Amino acid sequence: MRNALKSRQIVSLTGMRAFLIAWIVLYHLQDELQILWPNQQPLLNFAATGFIGVDFFFITSGFIIAYNYAIRFKTFSLATYKQFLWLRLARIYPVHLFSLLLVGAMVTAAQISGSLLTNPDFYTASNFLKNLLLVQAWSVPTTFSWNAVAWAVSNEWLAYLAFPVVIALTLRIRNSPIVIASIIGLLWAMTAACLWLDAGGPALYGAGSYGLLRMAGEFVAGCLLYNLYAVGWGTHWRWGWITAIAWLSTLVGSVWLLGAASRGTGQALATPQMLLAGQLNVLWITPLCALAIYALAWERGYLAQLFSTKPMVYGGHLSYALYLTHFVCLIVLRRALPIEEFAGVSFALKLGIMVGYCGVILLVAALTYWLIEEPARKWMKRLTLSKSDIRKTAIPLEGSAIALPSNSLPQDALGPNSVSQPTIAANRKSSR
Repeated sequence: MRNALKSRQIVSLTGMRAFLIAWIVLYHLQDELQILWPNQQPLLNFAATGFIGVDFFFITSGFIIAYNYAIRFKTFSLATYKQFLWLRLARIYPVHLFSLLLVGAMVTAAQISGSLLTNPDFYTASNFLKNLLLVQAWSVPTTFSWNAVAWAVSNEWLAYLAFPVVIALTLRIRNSPIVIASIIGLLWAMTAACLWLDAGGPALYGAGSYGLLRMAGEFVAGCLLYNLYAVGWGTHWRWGWITAIAWLSTLVGSVWLLGAASRGTGQALATPQMLLAGQLNVLWITPLCALAIYALAWERGYLAQLFSTKPMVYGGHLSYALYLTHFVCLIVLRRALPIEEFAGVSFALKLGIMVGYCGVILLVAALTYWLIEEPARKWMKRLTLSKSDIRKTAIPLEGSAIALPSNSLPQDALGPNSVSQPTIAANRKSSR
């Protein structure tokens, strides 16, 4: 029984992050894929919807943060809040700072050599200071600067700051049907708000321009999703089948909703501008994303087994470093090895070039994880925590655009009607 009561991880959610970060990287490789394989429409369509991976991460983040910290914030304590923020900062800041300094070095080198900068307005001193403080993306529309993908980390930090208020409100909603209705209503209200704002004049970066709204709606929805898990909602359902159907429906539905941008104009293929405009339509599918995450959390079925394999879990560990460094790698690779030079070569050589691109990105992420992320996180924890405190504190799950804590299930977060960890673990095993 003592072992059953120990903190546990939902391993399938760690492996899920490997898939999501790969999807996001494909999204940022769209230009290369279009040049190398312009006729492979299924691949291009899948890559074009990769931005939704960030929405998955925001929902998962709310779910896991609540999963790990709900019981600690049932009664607010300033000491607990300070420790929570420091541990979250230890998790997200070292790699953020490293990638920011890396971009700073690249910009400085470009200026010294006289090279032209793409989007020079990104690289101002004021924007650099905002990035240091993790406040660069606290606006609508989103302000992109320096390491552009770090907007998600900035928004996530804001979610951490607001977490005590969020969890105090969400834990009050205990009726499962009301929780479900709240999740769907919140996510659709978020989508409607983004579309309403965009109607006044399309934003330059599609769904990316409304990152703050997406984070707010999806993080809170993830916290609400935890309420269902804590009371064991659907414990005896066939989650293996539901997981497969939910994920397949999400992938197909995302492509279909994005494709509506070109179908509405009568054109066979959507232009990049149409795809950006169509991104907000894809956000209608976020309730299904929440279901896919919740179903996978029960760790049943073949998809959960796939996401729980060692390669997928390792990829999940690397996913945060990969997210923050992959765009930097692409800037260098696009200058050093322009993909346009290989448009007319054989399929095998094209594949080799793409594997080379991905190999460099993965190598840099692995080195960043082992040399920067892990050592810095452990060092920052030791600054304020004793060894005994460190052992008692949940070890953060590695990876994601949004770094997550360990998947330890607090008991009694929702009161006496919540399902204990051993009960959920037993039900999960007996229902496989």
